[in-house]
Amino acid sequence: AGGPFVFRAMAAAVALPLALGVARSWASEPAGDVAYGEYLSTECVTCHRPTGATSGGIPPIVGLSPSAFVDALLAYKDGQRDNQVMRNVTSVLGAEEIAALAAYFATLSPD
Repeated sequence: AGGPFVFRAMAAAVALPLALGVARSWASEPAGDVAYGEYLSTECVTCHRPTGATSGGIPPIVGLSPSAFVDALLAYKDGQRDNQVMRNVTSVLGAEEIAALAAYFATLSPD
């Protein structure tokens, strides 16, 4: 029913978002490497304070749940949120990096 063309079209519709790293359907919390996230976090903490304090409208990310963190970064990555700095940052992050950052920032507590 539908033949190989329909199957290929359906497969492409699923594969493209996955290849672009914008799929939002991670089963429960994404599993990320906390140590790798800490390593990657140096660029994040340039603007987002590791203490959880906010400044100049920059939202806190310390203690954010991994799923909320992932959703936010993917929203910047796929253009649903508009902030040029965040769009630039997320454009080079893959699923592994996003999950690692989410895992790391979830381990921190605001001061």
